[in-house]
Amino acid sequence: MNREAHRYLNVLVIATRPPYGQMQGHKMAIRTYVRSLQCLGHRVIVAAFQIPGDRAGTEVLDSKTYYLKLPSKVQIICNVLTRGLAGVSLNECLYLSEQARRAIVKIVREESVDFVVADMIRTASYAEAIGQPWILDLDDLLSERYSRWALGTSGNESILGYLEQVIPTKVRPIARWAFSKMLRRESRVLAKREVFWVGRSRASSLRSLSETNHLRRRTPDARLFCLPVSVPIPGETAHRLGDRPMTAVFTGSLTYQPNLEALRVYAHGIIPEFDRCHVIVPTLNVIGSAPEALRRDLNHPSIRFLGYVPDVYEELRKAQVFFAPIVSGTGIKIKVLEALASGMPVIGFPVGLAGLHGEPEREYLRAVDAADFVRQYVRLRDDIGLGAAIGAAARQLAIKCYSLDATTSILDRELKWL
Repeated sequence: MNREAHRYLNVLVIATRPPYGQMQGHKMAIRTYVRSLQCLGHRVIVAAFQIPGDRAGTEVLDSKTYYLKLPSKVQIICNVLTRGLAGVSLNECLYLSEQARRAIVKIVREESVDFVVADMIRTASYAEAIGQPWILDLDDLLSERYSRWALGTSGNESILGYLEQVIPTKVRPIARWAFSKMLRRESRVLAKREVFWVGRSRASSLRSLSETNHLRRRTPDARLFCLPVSVPIPGETAHRLGDRPMTAVFTGSLTYQPNLEALRVYAHGIIPEFDRCHVIVPTLNVIGSAPEALRRDLNHPSIRFLGYVPDVYEELRKAQVFFAPIVSGTGIKIKVLEALASGMPVIGFPVGLAGLHGEPEREYLRAVDAADFVRQYVRLRDDIGLGAAIGAAARQLAIKCYSLDATTSILDRELKWL
């Protein structure tokens, strides 16, 4: 970067949650912005909403962090009754607070903030009220996520996700109907709000290239760019795949509905296909929170729940293949990026591989259904060279497109344009 091109900035990142502690996809997205800005020499200040039960952690990103209080339940109800009825999304109503606005204004003044990054449309109103140039980081298109969730699982118990276990049985049909109606309405409102806020910001970013292009068609005059999540690139490469047992791994908390649905598809759709094809079912190690209540219909001798692990890459190095039987959700899947970065071949359904750079059969293997999933697994099992070649190509893809160097370069280009 030409350091004379622009002066260093005091950048405020208004985050929906602190980018510390137990890492999840959205936290890593926030962290990508923070670290990329720091690599460019800018000073980053974080103003993050405190989420009940969130593990804050003790690590430091070399950025001063202020913690904001979420609005009270009474305030949220008032937001819904006033602003919600006026066309503001429920997502925004969950974060709107006069107390938080005053706190952010004070931070801007005391830290001499030059530039703002708003995390999702939930914080967009705060960024605009400051009066400084700002970027909207949409992360992914919530409107698309909710639409697919409501339409793709309509009439299906999984629409409630982990809430299925805490809602009384007799009430569940009504709850499913009400939740589906709410999701559909919120999806329609969010689609309008995404366009509205993209038009108000200087520029907006998304994680997935396909979603970036989709939104660009809806907002042809706006500045949009794809900023993927950056993931660490570990030293381990694919050349040692043959030394590992032929086991598989999946990462993700079951309290996140798309992860729960993916494992249900695996347990009830793919495992029976292994049996039908007379293929020994590989051990699948599941990393992430897995409450007992959510594991009841996932019990199978081949599925092992490891819970939270401090080092995901350490567990990835023990397996030969990453399974991504993901059938719902939007945006690029960080679990898949981590597998690519570790040099593991990935087998996934189209939804789990959506938005990725690269091509199937070169950097990953795509399966169209359960039978194809098993077929792809058998190919890897019987040809170690194939797995090593795909794993090595996957690692190079991660270095090129999903490393910190890659995201820093993209953000440098956008800031120069701004």
